[in-house]
Amino acid sequence: MDETLIHAIPLSEVESQYVQPDIITAFNDDELNVSNDIAVYIRPYLNEFLMEVKKEWQICIFTASD
Repeated sequence: MDETLIHAIPLSEVESQYVQPDIITAFNDDELNVSNDIAVYIRPYLNEFLMEVKKEWQICIFTASD
């Protein structure tokens, strides 16, 4: 999903971005005992596209992200 439907970056990098994020969330890695705040940008018109597509088809979204 990342880089196609959404784009996620560390919140600390948002200052260098022209557009403010759509969502700010936390990513927790319990194995490494690390928590990072993440800024998420949603592709323009993604919500509208998904709302139209779901009228005719079942939507399944997969990611190969680590």
